[in-house]
Parts: sequence; C-alpha cells; structure tokens
Amino acid sequence: MNPKPFVSVEQERLTGEQLVRRHIEWSWNRGKERLLAHCHTRDFFYFNSLIGRKTDFQGFSQTIQLVRHYMPDLEVLTDDIIVDHNKLATTSTFYGTLKKPLPGVEPSDRVITLSAISVWYLQSGRIRSLTTLFNMEELLEQTGLTTLKSQLAPVLSAVS
Repeated sequence: MNPKPFVSVEQERLTGEQLVRRHIEWSWNRGKERLLAHCHTRDFFYFNSLIGRKTDFQGFSQTIQLVRHYMPDLEVLTDDIIVDHNKLATTSTFYGTLKKPLPGVEPSDRVITLSAISVWYLQSGRIRSLTTLFNMEELLEQTGLTTLKSQLAPVLSAVS
C-alpha cells in the first residue's frame, strides 16, 4: 500500500485539526517543514519557551533543523487536540535520542521525552501563529543540566 502523497492546502481544504496534524508530521517528524511554507500566513510567527523569543517561518524552520541535527530520530506524538473555531491547543510529547553533544550533555542511546502544550491560531485556513511551551523541568531532569538557557545559549543563538 502506497502512502498518500503530500497534497498542499491549495489542493485540499483541510480542517484545522487536519492542518495541525499534517504540520506536526511534516515538520517535526519528517524534517520537511519547507514543504509547509504555504500553510502559514505572511505574518506568521513562532514562539517556544526553549528559545524564548518570537521568530518568523524561517526561524521556525531553523529551530526544526537545529533540533533534528541533535536528535535525528525525533518524533512528536500528539496526545490531544482541542479545537475552538480558529484556535487549537495541542498537548504533545517529543521523543528522541541525543546523537550529538550539547554543552554539558553527552550523546547517549537514552530516549529523552519532553511534554509540550501548543496554541495555534488560524486565519483563512492557514496558520497565523504557533506558541509552544515545553516542560523545562523534564528536560533539566533528564539531561542533568542545571541552568538550561546559559548552557544552551550558544546553540540557541543560531535561530533567527
């Protein structure tokens, strides 16, 4: 059985939930976020608590590339989606193994899990903004880092 080929938003009218699920699959899980550029409004912005600042689609793409560089086996499972008109909230779990060293953290075969809550705002069938809050305590506990931002600052500065 062949998987269904990627169909753009222009070719298929997606519900908000379908759009979000496709977005997570093609960006975080497959690292093909550039295929989703047409899914965002021109003024799209992305914020996540790990980076701590707002960025545009290019910064979003850089974030995915950066994370997948250190965790090439990254997978995001969506635990729940709540839909309220043009707003969606997702709870997700990020899974992966650190394959490249980070400041203060050596690679290992140990799977790191990180819980996240994301809020998505849609406008005219496209994603206008995405805000993701990670459970930083989970990351600190699993990696042994004591001050995440100060140790990861050189890595995170790569995201525009």
